[in-house]
Amino acid sequence: MKTILDLTEILFPARCLGCSILSLGLCPRCKSEWSNRNLITHLPETIVYSSRHYSSTAKNILIAAKEQGVVKARQYLNLALQDSFSYVVNSSRENALLVPIPSQKSSIRKRGRDFLPELTRDLAIENKTRMANILVHSRLVLDQSTLHARDRFANLSGALSTRTTLGRGEKVILIDDLVTTGATLGEAVRTLEGAGFQVVSAVTACVALPLR
Repeated sequence: MKTILDLTEILFPARCLGCSILSLGLCPRCKSEWSNRNLITHLPETIVYSSRHYSSTAKNILIAAKEQGVVKARQYLNLALQDSFSYVVNSSRENALLVPIPSQKSSIRKRGRDFLPELTRDLAIENKTRMANILVHSRLVLDQSTLHARDRFANLSGALSTRTTLGRGEKVILIDDLVTTGATLGEAVRTLEGAGFQVVSAVTACVALPLR
């Protein structure tokens, strides 16, 4: 068995997920870029708690987790979301329902799984709280990564709906992997609050917005 493991390490040596150099984990530079920080962003619609700056390292970890299904990358994202969630004040977390930002059906088919609800479920279990996949896309939207900031808001306007209209003031914390312009989170807040939910905050693993 040891011989097989040694041979595997020779043929497929471990590489840093951030930059692909030979490394058993993240290399020192990428580990520094991926370090835990208390990052709070005030959007017009809600407060966003994040724990990692969006960087080349973060980008590669996100791609590895979402598009390639790399288990280690998913573990890094799980930890980042847990760190971000820990910054939400206890009074806001209490009895809050965790709601993931939805993916389009085409993305789910391509990946073979519904990525963000899986991460949200892990977060809910870790923190002994509830999650619900309430938000859905009500129409097709373009890939946000291909659009300029102004176009992202137009692309998402009116694009989300809820599976239920019986929120009745229930507290919600939105979950996403990355916030860039805030267009997606803003539309999610408007949709949920229109259905009667109370969005108290959002939690993301990474943030690319200038903090303010």
